[in-house]
Amino acid sequence: MTRTRGRFLALSGFTISMMLVASACAHNDASIIVHGVLAPPQPQNGACTYTSDPTQPEESTGTLDVGLLAAYTPEVLVGNQLITRNDNVNLKAETARVTLQGAVVHVDDTSGNEINSFTTLSSGFIDPGAGGVPSYGPIALTLIDPKTSAAMAGSLPTLGTKQVIVHFTVFGQTAGGDDIESDEFQFAVNVCNGCLVTFPADSVDPVEQAANGGAPNCDAAQSSSSGGTSVVPCVVGQDQPVDCRLCKGDPICVPR
Repeated sequence: MTRTRGRFLALSGFTISMMLVASACAHNDASIIVHGVLAPPQPQNGACTYTSDPTQPEESTGTLDVGLLAAYTPEVLVGNQLITRNDNVNLKAETARVTLQGAVVHVDDTSGNEINSFTTLSSGFIDPGAGGVPSYGPIALTLIDPKTSAAMAGSLPTLGTKQVIVHFTVFGQTAGGDDIESDEFQFAVNVCNGCLVTFPADSVDPVEQAANGGAPNCDAAQSSSSGGTSVVPCVVGQDQPVDCRLCKGDPICVPR
């Protein structure tokens, strides 16, 4: 299904012309809602796990470091406000479960001019709400795609930053076969070049530094005894600072 802002498809021919409304989706934020963009959790056993808990931390503004990463793909928490419809007595199946399928995304500059728009596909699942309380589920959505990222990277100097405003609507389908779409959600993202890279004092190898006329480096080994062991970000280049030792080999991680 093609999704556009106007959601209309025009068909014309030599002898006839007509316009059909091409929308099977119910644009109704009373069905599914975007709760927010989730903040990266503390890694457990090397993995970052997102839950359906609506009280987990969320980001007010995102950060994409184009010196490290080509796209911004956070986890978004979506709520299902459809109520349970199953009927065990009459053997009626539950139709209010929602399969999330992706989002329609528009990226604007801070003046409201559109930079790019695209549809991103993903997957997620949410059970129906109960007792007037929505049920929630996370879904990974690309809010800044590689094309947008590459276009902005070309104009960003080292440590330069530009803010963009992302508008997106999440779409999916109920177990009953109805296409649904959330209301539009707005989210600001700071796009930068190298702003997430950190250079801790204990990352400098003093022997190498002396041999190179005092030039800074990022070659000291990480040591838990010295407190220099850094937490590995959930996604390097997205929303969390990264120790230069975790991205060695990348030009943006060379000490300046």
